[in-house]
Amino acid sequence: GGGGRVGTLQQVTTLGSSTTVPITASIISASGEVTANTIVVGSTITHANDSNTKIDFTDDDINLMVAGITAMDITWDGTGGGDTREITFNEAHEDLDVRIEGDTDANLFFTNAGTDKVGIGTNSPGEKLEVVGNISASGTGSFGEINMGDNNSILLGNGQDFKIFHDGSHSYIKDQGTGQLQLQGGTAVNIISPNAESMGVFTANNGVDLYFNNNKKFEVQTGGVNVTGAITASAGISSNA
Repeated sequence: GGGGRVGTLQQVTTLGSSTTVPITASIISASGEVTANTIVVGSTITHANDSNTKIDFTDDDINLMVAGITAMDITWDGTGGGDTREITFNEAHEDLDVRIEGDTDANLFFTNAGTDKVGIGTNSPGEKLEVVGNISASGTGSFGEINMGDNNSILLGNGQDFKIFHDGSHSYIKDQGTGQLQLQGGTAVNIISPNAESMGVFTANNGVDLYFNNNKKFEVQTGGVNVTGAITASAGISSNA
């Protein structure tokens, strides 16, 4: 064929021939297999009759193309701080998914390029990252929000001693262990209604205030108790004063 030199093959053996000879050619075509110790290619290996499915070579870079789309790009252009050393899938930003199979999990790792989402154990992730299975981490996690459905729990402790969940109607903070449930605040613990109304304020070394409809009704101070409003008792009230 014509044109510049595409490749150089050394020690090539074609099927049906016992002759092994060095070959240098612009274009090499074979209907059978071609074997060689070394194949040196100037730029491209192309699939026959499918010119947009090929492997392109440049200095320190390999591109695997399918249907004209760069499915994978392997680059190593040095070890300096600004050099690129990476394997990139779907470099052209096409709707080309990537799937890694495990022994028994066909979707061990899946990227959905059309939705920009990643699945582990699923090929239809509904969030940026969706994991079907358990997650174990030894480091620290940082999250904007943790969204969980009704009756799904946050469990803490080796024996799942502490549990937080919502059952669809009510929310629960549950101590299931053998110790105490302790609430600690820096200087105070406030209990506030959904409408931001005070219900109870427990202040360290200063007192306890209980509220009704955002109005203080019961106050514990150093000298005793103050009550705003009437007191109704079913039995006698005694005092040591």
